[in-house]
Amino acid sequence: MRAKTGGTVLGLLCILSAACAPDEDLLRELNPDEVVSEPSEPAPGRVSRVGSEITVRGQVTTISFASRMVGRDFAVVPTRYLLLQTNETQQNQSDGWGLGVELPLSLLQARGWRLAQTGDAIRVRGRLTRLAWDVAMVEKPTLTEISEYAIEAAATARPQRGLGQPCERDMDCQDELWCERRGVCGAIPALNWDSDQANINGTCLRDEDCPAGQRCDPGYRIPASGDYSPNYFPRRDIGRFLCQVDAAASPDSVCPQPAALADFLGGRYPDGKEICVQAQIAFPLLAPDRDTHVQGEVPWPLRYPETLPALGPFGAAMENVPMYKDPANPRGALADPPMGSRMRVLGTVHFDPSHGWWEIHPIKWLQRQP
Repeated sequence: MRAKTGGTVLGLLCILSAACAPDEDLLRELNPDEVVSEPSEPAPGRVSRVGSEITVRGQVTTISFASRMVGRDFAVVPTRYLLLQTNETQQNQSDGWGLGVELPLSLLQARGWRLAQTGDAIRVRGRLTRLAWDVAMVEKPTLTEISEYAIEAAATARPQRGLGQPCERDMDCQDELWCERRGVCGAIPALNWDSDQANINGTCLRDEDCPAGQRCDPGYRIPASGDYSPNYFPRRDIGRFLCQVDAAASPDSVCPQPAALADFLGGRYPDGKEICVQAQIAFPLLAPDRDTHVQGEVPWPLRYPETLPALGPFGAAMENVPMYKDPANPRGALADPPMGSRMRVLGTVHFDPSHGWWEIHPIKWLQRQP
């Protein structure tokens, strides 16, 4: 009886006191500005949102990723971060981070979710934390332990075809898929910098070795020596052919809807996917390995891992490799674009473990824009 009476008294006290009631601020839908402006000490009678589960609706600005060191190389952490728009002051203070949404690739696969595109409006529920971001350990407001996630309004009409659906090129398919030679979207195998398939030199032995929409051109063999011989993987690639874009193909068929430079830098696309991006060229730089670094201007503010301080001034790496620059190439030598030009660039995505960034390697097609 006493226990029952005590419980009744405690319940009455809870009704009269805000301290026992759930904070309504944690139950309603919030916008990113409200979350990011969370004070370090909550007001009296309020529960801190940090550590609490909340629901947020916001607009995606871009995507980012984290990396870690394995020996002397970088390795990509299998998690992506969608970043939500906040007001300009908050964006600048957080290097464009805004509010992060942590989405492990395993969670995306298990739940059948897909990464929202830039401009999409999403509704997401998760636990608010202050993420110590990469080596600089700068705290970034981030939702983790995501339990609900929905794309409520899509900002782009770019086709995102699913597994088994028809396609003509890799970019027709969802981010994690590519276009198989038989013309349907399929899963990309686990590829990396050293892989033979979709390799960093663009070499092939038959058409089936090339991305959809390209062919293996037997009119050009990789030379064994000279300025246009391969610096990387010469034993594998000398004497092979090159995957070539059809010279007669219209630019709109090669690159109908270019992706944003920020998307490939942020880790949206896996190793081996053939993508086309639109970029302002910061400068071309001939490297000791005879690749030309065609550096695209990086969108500011910087949203990428703090392990990559060179990304700001150096730009986004897109590699014009020796074989594609060879005047003997029947497709024509791929000329390095001039500084300041606006270009569409087609090539293969690879993560460079020695630098720790995503790049296009090799470039297979370029078109200057007005």
